[in-house]
Amino acid sequence: MHNGRNKDKCPKCRCKETETTGNMVSHPDRWEEWHCKNCGWLVGTIDNSHYISCYDFEDFVIEM
Repeated sequence: MHNGRNKDKCPKCRCKETETTGNMVSHPDRWEEWHCKNCGWLVGTIDNSHYISCYDFEDFVIEM
């Protein structure tokens, strides 16, 4: 469904810039989120795993 999309580009406003929360827990654990700089949409996250983009979920829907 979302194949070929730029996984770092915001699906809501199409902005290409993100900002990160930085690691929000102590080492060795990792919990970090990337939000669109323009609208604040959660674009991706790491929660003790690999980077997961919102595009990795086939059923995600943006309600305008």
